[in-house]
Amino acid sequence: HQAPPRLACIARLDARRALVGGQQLVLAAQHAAVRPSLPRNRRAARGDNLPEERLRHGLTGNQRQIVRGGVMPVAGQAVRGQKDGVLAAKLRCARRHHPAEFLRRAADVLAALRSYAADAKFVHGSAKELLIEDGRCVGVRTSDGKTHRAAHVLVTTGGTSYPATGSDGSGYKLARQAGHTIVPPQPSLCSLVSPDPACRRMMGLALRNVTLTLLCDGKPLFTEQGEALFTHFGLSGPLVLSASTYIEDITKHRYICEFDLKPALDEKTLYDRLTRDFAEQGSHSAQGALAKLLPNSMRPVAVEKWGVDPATKAAQITREQKMALVNLCKHWQVPVNALGDKEHAVITAGGVDVREVDPKTMASKLCEGLYFAGEVLDVDARTGGYNLQIAWSTAQAAVRAL
Repeated sequence: HQAPPRLACIARLDARRALVGGQQLVLAAQHAAVRPSLPRNRRAARGDNLPEERLRHGLTGNQRQIVRGGVMPVAGQAVRGQKDGVLAAKLRCARRHHPAEFLRRAADVLAALRSYAADAKFVHGSAKELLIEDGRCVGVRTSDGKTHRAAHVLVTTGGTSYPATGSDGSGYKLARQAGHTIVPPQPSLCSLVSPDPACRRMMGLALRNVTLTLLCDGKPLFTEQGEALFTHFGLSGPLVLSASTYIEDITKHRYICEFDLKPALDEKTLYDRLTRDFAEQGSHSAQGALAKLLPNSMRPVAVEKWGVDPATKAAQITREQKMALVNLCKHWQVPVNALGDKEHAVITAGGVDVREVDPKTMASKLCEGLYFAGEVLDVDARTGGYNLQIAWSTAQAAVRAL
């Protein structure tokens, strides 16, 4: 009888993603040893292991905003293997002197990963069931009916975003079989759907250097300056994707995206500017007088929201009407009634409840021999590479424990 393999890893795999992902893995591992994957003003304490209370509750307010569900260890090692030293040197040199060529050589990284895993046995198929004996996971059964026994089983199947890559949520079924609680999955880092017909009228309009505030029942949850985009269904763009991570149950709360179209100007300064513009263009219509203030496709919508007759001459606009326009520019509101579809969401929020997973080893607290890593866990973060770091760091924590 042959001893069972030490580790069975259930994972999604796409050839193109494997190439790019392999390259990014080495980059992240090299950089992680220098600085944690957190913004400059939100550095987390260094360390490989974090206790569960720290994982769930020990973060500062800012850190809790970055990573929802928990903080995972920082990866600190590059890929190892027979040729890794040469590869790492090549990557450093290429990245510094030939960045374009470096990005085209993901195949080198894939070759290094294959070399590192030369002794591993790869089984292509779909894991449909965990083999659990006496409370311990001892392997998996695939869709072809075959059983594959192992001393440890690591589930890294991802969430439900981009199902074409294989992330169809099957990992949740496996986790439930072992008794785990699944926090309801939902799209995250996604576009937002709005019932406001004005969004369709302004479709394709990109807002730059604006401030977006996400309001939940009138209370601000998120504020950031950057870029946003009006689409035929609502809103998209970097600011909107970041704001979407703060939406939890859109059916029970009223969410509004509020834009400050002129964040560099306070209300008095903006009022003075409008007064000058309208004085210079006194014979123009109200809509025409907005030429210096708003993009072309936004002007007719703004006049409607403003409530002024489009035929009104700029010189006839009253002080109260100018104040109303100032308020509109500083508080342009777009209601939100749904998240974008999961097929185009960057990540999935929700998943295996982290309270049932050991944060030091990623081991299941309910079933011995079972481990989880990556997006299948209820851990997600904002844009900036943090979700990639979560995947790599949780995987490294699990493998170190085996």
